[in-house]
Amino acid sequence: MFQTSQIIIVGAGPAGIACALQAADKCKDILILEGGETPLKKFLLTGGGKCNLTHDGNVNELLSHYYEKKRFLSCALHTFPPQKLLSFFKDRGLDFYTDTGGCIFPVTNQAGDIAHLLLQECSKKNIIIKCREKVTEIFSGENIFSVTASRSRYKARKLVIACGGKSFPQTGSDGSIFPLLERLGHKIIGLAPALCGLTVKKFSSLSGITVKNAIISTDYSGKKRFSVRGELLFTHNGISGPAVLNISRYAVSSNKITVNFIPEFNTETCTR
Repeated sequence: MFQTSQIIIVGAGPAGIACALQAADKCKDILILEGGETPLKKFLLTGGGKCNLTHDGNVNELLSHYYEKKRFLSCALHTFPPQKLLSFFKDRGLDFYTDTGGCIFPVTNQAGDIAHLLLQECSKKNIIIKCREKVTEIFSGENIFSVTASRSRYKARKLVIACGGKSFPQTGSDGSIFPLLERLGHKIIGLAPALCGLTVKKFSSLSGITVKNAIISTDYSGKKRFSVRGELLFTHNGISGPAVLNISRYAVSSNKITVNFIPEFNTETCTR
């Protein structure tokens, strides 16, 4: 037997909950299915538990950090810029501060306060969230979707997939949704790590050493070269730090990087 809703959203992360809150202005029958024990589990880990909600840069500055995908995100970020996001929370009594790097945090430094507010808004709008309901099958019929989850089966006229990628399996982001979407006819672009450290052999003895102003470069797509300047940190199994995180999305595809540890010196300077 199926339980029926007008809209089913798969994933109770910030994207799924934001979608539900927006849709609730026009629809009064919304169900969110969450595979984990609790909603917003990965969200609670952001910013070391403090939640770096957004950044104080303007929209064009934010888009520049999305590189070749910035056109895809342009409409969304111009429609709902950081100022609107902050206003949503400030109107409900939560205030924020900006650190020296431009990152914006709640004044309480608690991601849980933002999560609590979001769940409170869901409750006010009668949005139902069912946890421990991992979606295992999706069928698309004529004007209807059938969804099989861990404990029940559901139907809805509208289905939203908002369960993230496969970056953190312990929080539920394990990529298990993608085979289901492929069976529905969607093409899934190959997934690769990003915003992560890189595993590099033979440098474990340097663990803990930081290079403040290195230039890291890599080739990607066979011919393009991408470089980042910033801090590099040697770890027990490779390298990390802001510069490495920023270049990782390209480095994982080329499997090769070069590092200039003294960019202020060139060949002419060193041979004088």
